[in-house]
Amino acid sequence: KGTSKVQKKAIEIGGIGAAVYAFLVVTPMHNLLVTISLLFFVPAVLAVLHLLYVEHQMRLLWAGIICFTLLTISAAMYYGNALWSLLPAAQKLTVALYLGWLVALQYASSGKKIFPKAWD
Repeated sequence: KGTSKVQKKAIEIGGIGAAVYAFLVVTPMHNLLVTISLLFFVPAVLAVLHLLYVEHQMRLLWAGIICFTLLTISAAMYYGNALWSLLPAAQKLTVALYLGWLVALQYASSGKKIFPKAWD
């Protein structure tokens, strides 16, 4: 609906770039590839969040904001060398929540309702 060309390109390029570099994080250049993947992922997520705001999809927007907040916390732990004992759990939770959010976005874009009628 309200997707601008800039948003569309940010989502396309950011999503593809993040996926490609995330796929390669199992190589010896793990730290560099995590950073590059994150640099592609953040603009894509921000574009999606802005689109959700414009389209008044508040549940998905707030779920995305929660995911983004957890991603920011995980990144601060990773790059700031803080709370290393909690980092693996934070990273796994971040990935799991983002996967759920992305599935919910895909489901919502298909036109089907995600939440039961009782939640409206």
